[in-house]
Amino acid sequence: MRSLNLPNDKHLLDFSTPITRHHLPAGLQGQLSLMVGAGDLEHGGIPNVEKFHQFDVFFCNGWDIEGSLQRNVDYINEFFPGKKVICVVDYNNKDELARFMNVFSERFILIDGHGGHTPHFTVSELRKLMVVGGEAMNIFEQSDNMMPLEDIIFWLENGYPRTIVHSNTLLTARIYSSNTPNRSLTTEQSDDLRHRFTKNILEWNKTNKRTVISAELLDNLPSLSLENLQHILVSVMYDIYIHLDMLAVVRMNKRLWRENASVDLVLKKVPVNYMEEKVAMCQDAVLKDRAVRIIAKIKEELESGMTFPPAAKYNTLLKHVTSDKFEAACQAVE
Repeated sequence: MRSLNLPNDKHLLDFSTPITRHHLPAGLQGQLSLMVGAGDLEHGGIPNVEKFHQFDVFFCNGWDIEGSLQRNVDYINEFFPGKKVICVVDYNNKDELARFMNVFSERFILIDGHGGHTPHFTVSELRKLMVVGGEAMNIFEQSDNMMPLEDIIFWLENGYPRTIVHSNTLLTARIYSSNTPNRSLTTEQSDDLRHRFTKNILEWNKTNKRTVISAELLDNLPSLSLENLQHILVSVMYDIYIHLDMLAVVRMNKRLWRENASVDLVLKKVPVNYMEEKVAMCQDAVLKDRAVRIIAKIKEELESGMTFPPAAKYNTLLKHVTSDKFEAACQAVE
């Protein structure tokens, strides 16, 4: 059950209270790594913070099973004093989440999560937490639902599901056949689905702007398992949520705490080239002012969490700054 009386320790922060950056342990300097969904329980008798010792910050609900939370705190005090922190946050409480976002804004070089049923930050939240060059994974979890074969085929053929309320992650559900004794897919049905998923992936890949599939996966799509193809399709459908200053890569990914690599959606925060040095060189006040205003608007919209408008304005900026008229105005004055 969730602990209502948290231990009083500098390595344990309760975000239901007014936590600020001043409450962080002194050793948490520079770029940090975050493990979501761990820090309070145990794995086979091993505290979460020991299992995931590579991480600096732990985001959890503050669950406690027979003293497991205290044992996690004790482990940090014994082996990493002042260098790690457990954050107890109710992800669904907007005030607690806002405090966490404020304390760790632009601090993480790596964001990961453990297993299913952990909180999943939105793409917008992730970009606010990440430093430029940082990576985030565990973007979504595989669905525990089961879907009939005919519903999946309908979705893949029409581009939308039969049901009105849906999440794209349902495409990772276990697929069953109503026409077989044990409801398992026949080889023919499985091969047909793999072909349909591959076709959809390639169609999305043609139009995506900020999401790429690694050459390793793209070259081997026909030979991948149905489960991997389901994961890839859901991943490439995230493109509409990827910001101008982010890049999404679907690749084989080996996480710090796993022995083997697996198909994964990895988000990376990247710098945006606003060409501000070139803009500063422009000798035409009107052309220069327009570029400055576009850049300011892009930054403003990115800060507010918008995706499409900043990208559209960046395309406008590129056309403006690379135009013949602007190029001529950037030449040094004789």
